[in-house]
Amino acid sequence: MPRIAAEIEVRQSDTIADLDPAARAGVEVLVGYQFPPGCLDLLPNLRWLHLTGTGTDHLAAAGLRPGTLVTNAARVPVEAVAEYAVAGLFMLLKDLAQLTENFSVVGTGANHALRGNADPGEVTSWAAGTTGQAGGDDTAGEAGLAAGTTGHAGTTGQAGDTAANGSRAAGTTSETGGAAPGGGAARAIGARPAWYTGRAVMLDGATVLVLGGGRIGRAVVRRLSALGARCIAVTRSGRTPVPLAVKTVGVSQVLDVAAEVDHVVGCLPATDQPLVDKAVLAALPTHAAFVNVGRASTVDEEALYEALRSQQIRGAFLDVHHVEPLPDDDPAWTVPNLVISPHRAFAFPGEPAEVARTFLDNLADLRAGRTPRDAVNLGEEQ
Repeated sequence: MPRIAAEIEVRQSDTIADLDPAARAGVEVLVGYQFPPGCLDLLPNLRWLHLTGTGTDHLAAAGLRPGTLVTNAARVPVEAVAEYAVAGLFMLLKDLAQLTENFSVVGTGANHALRGNADPGEVTSWAAGTTGQAGGDDTAGEAGLAAGTTGHAGTTGQAGDTAANGSRAAGTTSETGGAAPGGGAARAIGARPAWYTGRAVMLDGATVLVLGGGRIGRAVVRRLSALGARCIAVTRSGRTPVPLAVKTVGVSQVLDVAAEVDHVVGCLPATDQPLVDKAVLAALPTHAAFVNVGRASTVDEEALYEALRSQQIRGAFLDVHHVEPLPDDDPAWTVPNLVISPHRAFAFPGEPAEVARTFLDNLADLRAGRTPRDAVNLGEEQ
C-alpha cells in the first residue's frame, strides 16, 4: 500500500456501507476477498475489482456490473493447494490420522504423554491443522489436536490454526488423560497399541478422478501422475484435454466413470448442484478415498456423511465446508473416517505478500496499456 498511496487516493474500510455516499461514488478500484449480496451496487463508478482470493461465484449476487474488469490472485495458491490435496489423499491411503492418534507424543517436558489408543471403531472425525503451541500445563481438556502433526495442546484449548474454539477430535481420546470429549479412554504413559496394524493402500497404479481442469486441477494431475497414478480429469465440457491425464471427460460423464476410479480429488469452483452426490458415491469402490479442496457446494455433504457412516467408502478429507468455521454441534465432528481441515490448503510462508503482489502486477499492466495478467474470464472452463 505505501508504494501507491503517494500517487492514488487509498481508503480502507471494514465494509463498503461504512463509506459515505460521496466516497462510494468516488471508488473506481476495489480490492477485497468476498462481497455480500448487493454491496457492489453501492459503487456506481467501480471500474476494476481485484479479488485477493480465487472464487468469483459470489460476484453476481454482490451486484457486479457487466463490463467491470475483474482480476484475482488465483495463481498464488495453486502449488500449495495441489500439495495439500495430495497430502490429504496420502493421509487417507496410509491411515496417517490413525497413526497420529495411536503413536503421537503430545505435551512438553516431563508432562508429555502418548495420546489415547482409541479403538478404530470409536474413532470419528479428526481435526487437521497446523502444529498447536504448548501453553502452561497439560490440562488441555477439549483442545483439538491437528491430525498428522505433533500438535502440542495448551490450556487455551487452541490447536494451531484450527477453529477458534479448538477443533476437537470427537470420539477419540483425550490428550492428557481422563475421558475424551466424545468417548474413549486415555492410555497410560508407556502403553502401546498393536504394532503391525493398518489398512494402508498404494497410490502407485491407482486411478484418480480429478474434478476440475483449471490451474489447481492440472497441478494435482501433475503431482499424482509423477507418483504413478492414472488420472481422469473432469472439466465442464471435456473437450479440452488436461495434460498428463489419461482421459478428460465432461461433468455430465462423472457418474459414468466413477466405477472406473479408485479415488476422487475435488478442485472445482462453486456449482449450483453438487457433482459428488449419492449416485456418484454409490458408484465408487469401498476402498475409495475422497479429498475436496474445491468448493463445498460441489459435494452433497449429507450423502458423503452417510457413505462414511456405512463404510461405503474408505474415508474423506475436507478442506472446505458449507459453514466455516464449523460449529461445535455440526454433525461432521461425529462422522467416522472424516478428516476435517480448517480451510487452510492455500497457506504457505509469504502467501500474503504474494497476494499483494498480484494487485501491483496488474496495476503495472494497466499503466503500461497491457491486458492485466490476472484478468478473469467469468465463463472460463475449469
